[in-house]
Amino acid sequence: MKKTMVALSAFGLLITGLAAPVLADSESNRGDSILFLGTTPWGVHGPTILASPFFKTKDPKAKVKSDGGSSINTVGMYLGDSWLVGLQMGTGKLTYEDAKTSGAITETAKSTMDFTTTGAYVRWFPGNSFNVLLSVDNREFALKGGYVATDGVNAIKSTVDMKTTSQVATLGLGNQWNTDFHLVIGVDWAVVSALMSNKTDFTVSGSGSVNGTPVALTAAEKKAMEDDVKQFGTDLGKFSSFPGALIVTLGLAF
Repeated sequence: MKKTMVALSAFGLLITGLAAPVLADSESNRGDSILFLGTTPWGVHGPTILASPFFKTKDPKAKVKSDGGSSINTVGMYLGDSWLVGLQMGTGKLTYEDAKTSGAITETAKSTMDFTTTGAYVRWFPGNSFNVLLSVDNREFALKGGYVATDGVNAIKSTVDMKTTSQVATLGLGNQWNTDFHLVIGVDWAVVSALMSNKTDFTVSGSGSVNGTPVALTAAEKKAMEDDVKQFGTDLGKFSSFPGALIVTLGLAF
């Protein structure tokens, strides 16, 4: 994964000098185009990485795993040579599994988190390829998990089902080059985001048994679980609005 990030970042940094003759007429090429289809496969940016098809876990013993996301895909429309407006969407998924034994007690924890980002954006091109990005994105994290601890006779079980929805406004600076043969190559050199709203809906439950007799969670134990879930939702909102850099976009313009 690190090698992929380095390669894509280096690619973004080098294309300015290596491909300048081919990409020099981006402004007129945008003016001759109407439709833009693109994908953002990588960037030094949390939500982009989570949706990246290159974000895959290679270690089979890793507790947190990812099989790669969909990439953040976009469809846009050129409004002359100075504006590009569009919609974008991406998905990703993380799984967590851990089991450990201490003495007679065995603990098992499993969870799955699905990530979805959808949004609308506008790019303003004051010149040839340099552009200013403004986007508003809705980022959703849906998590389901469970925990069991048992010694074979006594047991404690808990489950959580939560959904955090964050709305984020993003401002970015970058370059997007439109070639004469319809290929579009873009790099957002830096983006900053502001968290406009963050909401977490959840349900938690827990139960136990002592010598086969059911035991309910106390009010204090349930509140502690709820407080942990709320804090995790707050942390996901912060993750949604992390700044980023070197975000690569590839596409076609027609």
